[in-house]
Amino acid sequence: MLGKIMNNRKAKKLAKLKVQKQPQPAAPKQPEITADKASFLYMYPTHGTIEATLRAIGLKSRTTFYDWLKTDVAFKASFEEIKRVYIERMEREADRRAIEGVNKPVFYKGKLVTDKDGNPVTIKEYSDTLLIFRLKALAPEKYREKSSIELTGRNENPIESVVRVVDT
Repeated sequence: MLGKIMNNRKAKKLAKLKVQKQPQPAAPKQPEITADKASFLYMYPTHGTIEATLRAIGLKSRTTFYDWLKTDVAFKASFEEIKRVYIERMEREADRRAIEGVNKPVFYKGKLVTDKDGNPVTIKEYSDTLLIFRLKALAPEKYREKSSIELTGRNENPIESVVRVVDT
């Protein structure tokens, strides 16, 4: 009986030692969103390019931005979302210009044409090019460029190819 008690005590001590010796994995430390990063994310939709946004927040190096993307998962995710929203905004504007058109002032002999009340005369212009690009993007199976090249030899026969190996 005394042997069993001793074995139980040893087992408990060993169990405590095993628990204490196992290292606890440290949670990976994420870089925090700094003021520069937050400013960049806030300003990107206004400026629309990495370089212009960096200049607007007083930074010169694009390397800084790419380092942020590599080292900060939260920043990268936020940037991707903001970029997606910005692209959607540009797509809406392209659709508006293609479908609703844009009022352009009319000039004659270099002078602005006005109506009897002095208001500029305008003409509505639509962008066929933007419309084409949007159709290609939204329905590529229908509107993408389709081309194929077929090569034949004499008398519509297949082209024969010969490969020669030359020892040097």
